[in-house]
Amino acid sequence: MSTGSYIDSMELSGRVKMAKTNKADSTLSVMLYSNLEDSAVMKERPRYVTRVDSSGIFFFRYLAPGKYRLFAMKDEGGSYMYNGEQIFAFADSLVTVAPEPPAPVMLWAYQPEKPKEESEPEEIEIDRKEKRLKYKNSLESGKQDLLSAFTMTFENPLKTFDTSKILLSMDSTLRRANGYKLTLDSTSRIVTMNMAWTPDTTYYLVLEKDFASDSIDRQIVRKDTVKFRTKSLDDYGQVKIAFVDIDLDRNPVLLINQGDATINSFAIPANRTIELKLYNPGDYDMKILYDTNKNLKWDAGQFFESDGSLS
Repeated sequence: MSTGSYIDSMELSGRVKMAKTNKADSTLSVMLYSNLEDSAVMKERPRYVTRVDSSGIFFFRYLAPGKYRLFAMKDEGGSYMYNGEQIFAFADSLVTVAPEPPAPVMLWAYQPEKPKEESEPEEIEIDRKEKRLKYKNSLESGKQDLLSAFTMTFENPLKTFDTSKILLSMDSTLRRANGYKLTLDSTSRIVTMNMAWTPDTTYYLVLEKDFASDSIDRQIVRKDTVKFRTKSLDDYGQVKIAFVDIDLDRNPVLLINQGDATINSFAIPANRTIELKLYNPGDYDMKILYDTNKNLKWDAGQFFESDGSLS
């Protein structure tokens, strides 16, 4: 029975973007549920489904009036149900569909974070014909990045490793430098040397013949000295940023991204000015995050709390 001229003729529009990159993903579906339970998106198919276009815009036509829950997700299997692992977005309040079209809805999608799993030890195939202990270092054309640690990566796991048989010096007399620290990682294959590097300076890394051996007792053939130079300050860029009309009460944080990785984050200070120094030449993205949990990083969304309730 018809109850008015507006039945199944309502409309709803909006847009979906990825929260971390501010870009659209044209593979996402947008769904409306008339079942208003939080868990409906995991248990049943939606009442209405549409797709976003290349700009992330979606449009529903011929809707029945009422209140709905609105979601977006990447649905590769055609089930239109959330399994906790897909790219996902949700409106934090109910959407009301009425004769007067509501304002376009903005949804921010995210990839749920997966719990970190302990990695299985990598099986290493040992070349028993090779008699020398072999490794590679992290130098770039003989230069050490001021922002990075020096590393040595060995072909096979080490059985012995003696830091007293490794010396770092800043002059040709091989007088031991101060302030460096050597560590061996859990795979016993990567040695990391952390150091507050002096710009545009020559260093000498001396490795005694018996500084390390691998699982079949291979060592370097003879005492080895690695000579390298650190980059100069002129090899890096810098920029000073002043922020205008930003609400400091919301704990704003500046995120510096390169590609999909966040390489640095800064809480914006009271003077609203940040000076970035020692950045390698390249393309960077800068974003403002309002850091409600004050952990200085972007966190993925969470639809359900750990107890199963709606977040």
